[in-house]
Amino acid sequence: MIVFRYTTWGRWVFALGGNGTCRAPDGVPVNRMKLSVYMLSALRAGISAVLLVAGRARAINAMGTGYRVAGDRVVVFGARI
Repeated sequence: MIVFRYTTWGRWVFALGGNGTCRAPDGVPVNRMKLSVYMLSALRAGISAVLLVAGRARAINAMGTGYRVAGDRVVVFGARI
């Protein structure tokens, strides 16, 4: 939350919300912000996958089967806080 509150990047991410086209006239670089958020998300997913495989010391094709439900719970409960 510190990044979102005290940096320009974080304020622009909040400003985009679900409709970035209405923030374009305000000077927010909508396409660049969307790209940076997607890149950060992909980077975090890649790091978590590497840590998951490193923790198990092997990779199998059904490794992340039970983690989807846990991720859905985080999204639902995180939105309510």
